[in-house]
Amino acid sequence: MDYFSRAPSLKSLRLHSCDDASSQGFAEAIRKLPLLEDLELSLCSNLFGKELFQTVGHSCPRLKHFARWHFHSDRLHIKYRDEEAAGIATMTELRSLKIHGNLLTTNGLVTILDSCPNLESLDIDGCNINMDDVLREKCANIKMLMLPEDNLSRNLKFLKSRRQKPE
Repeated sequence: MDYFSRAPSLKSLRLHSCDDASSQGFAEAIRKLPLLEDLELSLCSNLFGKELFQTVGHSCPRLKHFARWHFHSDRLHIKYRDEEAAGIATMTELRSLKIHGNLLTTNGLVTILDSCPNLESLDIDGCNINMDDVLREKCANIKMLMLPEDNLSRNLKFLKSRRQKPE
């Protein structure tokens, strides 16, 4: 990740399936990208933890869009679920947040919402969120909201419609 030092004006970064990347190496690299506005981490199994996301938040003050696609099949990182939320909460200028397949809980989401007042788009598909009235109120000003049950409901309707089609 040393090549990031040659691109300090980089505004958008997407990493996909970077299993060789470490949180420490990524943290060192991200410190060299203060103008970053858009970051997506997809299926990067070694990039996790509160400290890493705090480093992103502090090093990239212009970050507006953050997406994290990570599927925990073995629950190995269960202790990090709400710790990561505390790290994401340091990304206070976020306008768009996507968290898919994460172990984020309701408490973690509240931490993020309380720290990121400018969120306009929130997609938390695949997270362990219980949307009660208090949490719905916190999300009231978010223009585009995709909740875990939205996707489940959509998928169930699709499957039901497929079964009802005559052959």
